[in-house]
Amino acid sequence: MAEQGTLVAPVKTGEELDVTVTEMASKGDGVVKVKGFVIFVPGSKIGDSLKIRIMDVKPRFAVGHKIEPKPADADSDSSAAAASGDEAKTCD
Repeated sequence: MAEQGTLVAPVKTGEELDVTVTEMASKGDGVVKVKGFVIFVPGSKIGDSLKIRIMDVKPRFAVGHKIEPKPADADSDSSAAAASGDEAKTCD
């Protein structure tokens, strides 16, 4: 039987989530809340919409890290650069 007042985290280590940072912690980490449960996301700021991976879960909070864009996303950035003429020209 669980102790009264014990929180059950709504996230698990390794889980990936799409989130938006809504607050900043006193030490500068972005803060996301999932069902009222706090997740700290280092290197983020208020308003950032991110995909994160939960790295560590404690009884009262979790820590998530930003997931880097997938290579397919990077290709779309280079296509946009090519369309705008920003891509470096090469000679054969």
